[in-house]
Parts: sequence; structure tokens; C-alpha cells
Amino acid sequence: MKEIVIIGGGIAGLSAGCYAKMNGYDAHIFEMHNLPGGLCTSWKRKGYTQVSVGVNMDLSSDANLSNSVYYLYELDKPIMIAGEEKKHIHIKNYAFDQTFAPKGKSTLVVAFYVESAYWEQIYQDKEKYKQEKQNVETAVISSLEQIIPGIKDKIEVIDVSTPMTLIRYTNNWQGSIMGFINGLILNIPRTLPKLKNFYMACQWVGDAGLPGAASSGREILELICKKDKKKFITSNA
Repeated sequence: MKEIVIIGGGIAGLSAGCYAKMNGYDAHIFEMHNLPGGLCTSWKRKGYTQVSVGVNMDLSSDANLSNSVYYLYELDKPIMIAGEEKKHIHIKNYAFDQTFAPKGKSTLVVAFYVESAYWEQIYQDKEKYKQEKQNVETAVISSLEQIIPGIKDKIEVIDVSTPMTLIRYTNNWQGSIMGFINGLILNIPRTLPKLKNFYMACQWVGDAGLPGAASSGREILELICKKDKKKFITSNA
């Protein structure tokens, strides 16, 4: 059985290890940290506060919202998010994919970049942390009402995640969502000259963030299988 040595137990390394096992390779993952998952980022950037909203409204025909990108809206009345005044709001409508909500309903995501230190401080007091998340929820609903009148009474599900949420689930450094500095895009080659059988798998060689890191590990194993003339398997089923 061919051996694959994976240095780093981050998302890309874990993904590569899983696909290696699926495809019959003897995979060994080496991680210096006592927990797997990695930090998924190397440089400082602001943390991320996200509010996910499920509404009993069909927004699929809204030309300003029905796309797989975030739209920036200027607010008539600024809102306070994590101690910072926000004059704009980013909204992403998932109506471009019908599987995100039942027919006649919609899923929206509102996102803000904030200083993670603010959340880290109040996280020590769980009641204060809970209240601040409630404040964010109230502020976001108010801003959505400015853009989509009547949405307030149509909200069925709402969830607020903070940099502390990302740290708890992914261990991302300071709750950042990706590794890129604002405005910086990197595309590092997957291989190095004269270094045989070496492959780079991480968010820096393709798409950013957790999905990018996971897909990077998958793509590397697909390349290895192609080189070994093996059918690439993506499921244990």
C-alpha cells in the first residue's frame, strides 16, 4: 500500500487524509498542535459577525438580492454592531439555490467585519455576551426593515454568530473567516520544482476559507490518483 505523509492537521490536511483513506492509501497526518483543525489563517484581519435569517417571504424574484454575492446597502439610520457604528450592511440572498429554504421562503445572511477583541472581552461574562448577541439581532432586523419593508414580521428563524463562535467550532485565529488580508489574493503553485511527490494543500492554492481548504485537500488526492492511474473515489458508500 502506498504511503502518504501529510504535514499539518488543518482542514486541508484532514480533507487530504480522508480522501487518501477512501482511495486506498496509507495516510499519516502529523500535527504539532494537540487539537486537529489548524488555525486556517496566518495574518491578522478583523473578525466576523454573521446573522443568518429565515423569512416567510419569497425573495427569489428580487433583482437586487437573488444572486450568489453580497450586496452592499447604505442605511438611512446607522446601527451599532460590537461597539462600532455601521452605516452600511452586506446582505446575501440564498435564493439562487432552492435547497436553502422551503418553497415560498428565503434565507438571508447579513455580515459585518468587527474587532474580535471586543467579543473576546465580553465572552468572559456569558450573560453580557448573550445580551450583546441579542442587540446585534435587534439592530440587524431594524436595518433589514429599512431595505425590505415588512420583513420584521416574517422572520421565522434567526441566528447570530460571532468571532467566538468561529473560534469555538473551527479554532480560526481571532475568529477570522479566511486567511487573506483585505484586497490580497494569492495563488501558490501546488508543487515545487525538483521536489518529487510533494503537493501543497491549503487555502492559499485556490479558494479561501474553510471550503477552499477542504476542496484543496480533495483536489490533491485527485491529482495523486490520476498520476497513479486510479479511479478517484469520493465516498465510502
